[in-house]
Amino acid sequence: MSFPIYRWLKITLLNLLIVATIGVVLRYKILYPLPFIDQKHLLHGHSHFAFSGWITQAIMTLMVVYLANSKGETIYKRYRWLLYANLFTAYGMLVAFPIEGYGLYSIIFSSASVLVELCVCRLLLERSE
Repeated sequence: MSFPIYRWLKITLLNLLIVATIGVVLRYKILYPLPFIDQKHLLHGHSHFAFSGWITQAIMTLMVVYLANSKGETIYKRYRWLLYANLFTAYGMLVAFPIEGYGLYSIIFSSASVLVELCVCRLLLERSE
């Protein structure tokens, strides 16, 4: 199975579009009242999703592409579930933070995101040697 780089990059660009849309909503809320949106909670969701769902996802995708090109295509099987897990935790934070702020579910998703990133770092360090 070859690494579907364009699919993962499209997902990353979709996440960038979501980050930009939320950024527009945050700026709109400064000028006009939106009583059903908590500015502070949405800002936390925006920032966590920007780093996990967009930046980290893009970096992880490009690292896997580099390793797949240098070490062989079979590397994708090992990293595929980590890419999906990172997406799951990022979207979980995107939903949980605006709803509850720093609550139970947002902390769980945030902690899970850190664990996924640590797993990726560990596997990348093993592969780089």
